[in-house]
Amino acid sequence: MASKTLRYPFRVAGAAGSMVVNTVNSTVDGSLTYSKKGYKAVTENSYVDAVSKSVTKFGTDVQNRASPYTSKVAPYVTPYAKQASPYVKPALLAMVALAIPAILCVLGFIALITSPIWVPIAFFTSLLWIPLAIVVGLVALVSFLAIAFVASVRYFTMTPKGKKMVTDVWRTISTP
Repeated sequence: MASKTLRYPFRVAGAAGSMVVNTVNSTVDGSLTYSKKGYKAVTENSYVDAVSKSVTKFGTDVQNRASPYTSKVAPYVTPYAKQASPYVKPALLAMVALAIPAILCVLGFIALITSPIWVPIAFFTSLLWIPLAIVVGLVALVSFLAIAFVASVRYFTMTPKGKKMVTDVWRTISTP
């Protein structure tokens, strides 16, 4: 059976899609390669090794010098080590849960009393912090969308399940 030639819009979409896929995959693979090289350069650095050895030597030296004193105390401390582990009793959690509404009411009352001071300040500084909040929100949104786009391209081109989904959709689109 002869292969069918796709219509022009689908050929353009296919070419653009393959270019985007190749670009994203090469960029992600390159960043992974460079991060592995960077990690290897840091871990195999002679300065890092020297500092690690000196810190380890200092720690063992402190342990060795303190062992005559700590060995005498160890029999007395060891049986109680399990009991000394941090534990929050349920009654304490209940008291904290009961105190939170009262604390929030007190903070709200303080905010109400001091509002003639902080409301004008918040109003005048809103010329600065509202645009800043909008810009930060937009940067966060664009970052999220970029990460989601890269992740979806990686999923649909690198995993067998994703490739199968793409080929099934492409098969339906390409048939006239």
